[in-house]
Amino acid sequence: MEASVPTIPRRAPPRNRPLGGLVIAFLAVAILAAYVPLFKPDRMYLREPNDQVGYVTTARWLADTGELRSHLVYPAFIDNPDWRLYMPGHYYALALAYSVFGDHPWVWRLPNALSFVLSAVLVAAIGRRLYGPLAGWIAAGLFLLFPPNIVDSFTAMSEPTYVCSCLFVFYLFLRLPVRWRFQALPLLLALPFLFRETAALLLLPLLGLGWHTREVKRSSL
Repeated sequence: MEASVPTIPRRAPPRNRPLGGLVIAFLAVAILAAYVPLFKPDRMYLREPNDQVGYVTTARWLADTGELRSHLVYPAFIDNPDWRLYMPGHYYALALAYSVFGDHPWVWRLPNALSFVLSAVLVAAIGRRLYGPLAGWIAAGLFLLFPPNIVDSFTAMSEPTYVCSCLFVFYLFLRLPVRWRFQALPLLLALPFLFRETAALLLLPLLGLGWHTREVKRSSL
């Protein structure tokens, strides 16, 4: 009688938890809705912070003419005009919202409000993947309750879309197979770089994380 060969049980791959993401998205929307009376999204306060003037006028011009050009001259540079044109990503996000929904104060806030919701979901997903579900919930809660994140969501500033693009790239990096991470890194960084040149600073932490996970995988073989 032949002896049966014992089989080694395989660990089941981690399951996606879309319900948790939906709950966090709902909480993010609820927080924004609670602050609507305070920020009055039917009005566009372009004085504070005043960079909104540049973003909105440039995005409107981009949507209407297809030309990426700023028409705002800052008073400090009146003798030597400085157009202060930043990376194009946020201008295109605003121009897309303007093209689809028209010219209204809440339209200029829409990309940032959506970025706030998506960023909270991505923070939770990254935390859960690195440290477990509890860490993901705590990280998302801290992100949702951080006052500057809420305030920026009611402006036309570029910070929310930039943060969201960085988190999206970070999450994609974690989802990629270890053997593909280093090859895909330049392509991944191209997305947040479109919003801010400081996205180049992501290179070092992602390289460190990629090297660490590769060494861990090698040691487990």
